[in-house]
Amino acid sequence: MAVRYLFVINPISGGVDKQLIEDFLVERVQQEGFDYKIYKTTGDDDEKQIGQLVSDYAPRVVVVSGGDGSLLMVARLLENRDQLIGLFPTGSANGMAAELQIPVIKGITTAARRQSLMQCWELIKQGRHRNIDMIRINDHYSIHLSDAGFNAQIVEGFEAEGGRGLIGYARQFIKKMIVKKKRFRYHITVEGKRHHGKAVMLAIANARSYGTGAIINPDGQPDDGVVELVIIKNLNMMLLLNAAASIVTEAPGYHPDHLEATSCRKAHIRFSKSLELQVDGEVAGHTRQLDVEVLPGAVKLIC
Repeated sequence: MAVRYLFVINPISGGVDKQLIEDFLVERVQQEGFDYKIYKTTGDDDEKQIGQLVSDYAPRVVVVSGGDGSLLMVARLLENRDQLIGLFPTGSANGMAAELQIPVIKGITTAARRQSLMQCWELIKQGRHRNIDMIRINDHYSIHLSDAGFNAQIVEGFEAEGGRGLIGYARQFIKKMIVKKKRFRYHITVEGKRHHGKAVMLAIANARSYGTGAIINPDGQPDDGVVELVIIKNLNMMLLLNAAASIVTEAPGYHPDHLEATSCRKAHIRFSKSLELQVDGEVAGHTRQLDVEVLPGAVKLIC
């Protein structure tokens, strides 16, 4: 019996022409003979419609063509279900793909993009997967990286500007470095123990690095049953240089005076003021407190 695939395509993610993916699928189905359906996101009630498709069509694999936000939307729908999730990483940020060493669909030429697309497809067909943890953060869910404070301010500005790609992110980074690099007080309760201090950013990290490749959580694993609370105490040139170097060396060497991390399964966090929150690259409003809980092995991600 042919494997059923549901392809969820975000038409506006990243800079990749999604017609390339549709043409690729037509070619593959002619040669390999599988069943498939395509759903293109519109931003209008997508979760409900995808959920209905999953129930009615019952695919074995749901393949996401998009970035971290598109992946998270599908992961929420498939929490604790049997379906596998595959990735055609075509987003502005593809942090989870980088974390799991899944090739990103990129390249100057069509031939180069097709090559990386074929590499992803071969992974998906093999079906080897990891049971990835999900993180509940208040009423939100995350599988990659979320944070409150400085980076969330950048994401908020990036989204408001309608930006795409690293250039738009870099522009927002420079703006926020100049005018908004302010510290806040935090209070964290983990397993009855309390921690407090000042920071410019607090990350809830289920992975090692952001989509840029910069490592924020050197010891992170997305399937270890714990999440790291990573406190960025201050932004200075040494920390930024270490973060930039980590893209190449994968050994950031952060000093405890700049960054510290605590592993946990549950945590309660309070801030001295209302902070911007971003969840897997998507703006999630403002908050003064966070309740964090790990949901172990909640989704099956092919890698």
